[in-house]
Amino acid sequence: MPIDFSKASWGVVKYALEADEYKNDRLVLLHAYRLIADDFPDQRDSPVEWRKSIENKLLKTYSTFSSDLDFSKNKHQVEFKMEVGFTVNCIRSLCRQNKIDLVLYALNGNKKNEQLADLIKLECSPIKLVSEKLEINQTPLLVNEDLSKDDFFARWDDCLMRIQQNPKLSFTVAPD
Repeated sequence: MPIDFSKASWGVVKYALEADEYKNDRLVLLHAYRLIADDFPDQRDSPVEWRKSIENKLLKTYSTFSSDLDFSKNKHQVEFKMEVGFTVNCIRSLCRQNKIDLVLYALNGNKKNEQLADLIKLECSPIKLVSEKLEINQTPLLVNEDLSKDDFFARWDDCLMRIQQNPKLSFTVAPD
């Protein structure tokens, strides 16, 4: 599942760790990032040094993230991956390299979901959409609707509005 260490990411990872339907599953947490020169005022550093610097910071952030979620209490094998690139492209690569049964994706109601549209178009595996407002004490989810990619795009606004209004609702969008 893609993560950016936000509250939404924290919630969806906590959900995956605690929901009965994912017990004993391997969880792959993917953080995609880009090397942007503006983030490095000292232009004398090489992109390799930039990458090392970013990845060291990400590992520290992940350590805190995993500690807060207490991965040790769960039976899951949790794997953290850092990839340079756009999230959608990194997920595509991960799906090609591994057998990915499901991508969990937390919807952030305050952001445009262009990345989500690109992810669904990939058709690499089913994508389960959950609200960033999902609280663990609300599991199991009250309703999960299975949709084809075409059905989801035809009902895009309705689906996104419904999932934001009802955090117990999720949609699983299957590749065609």
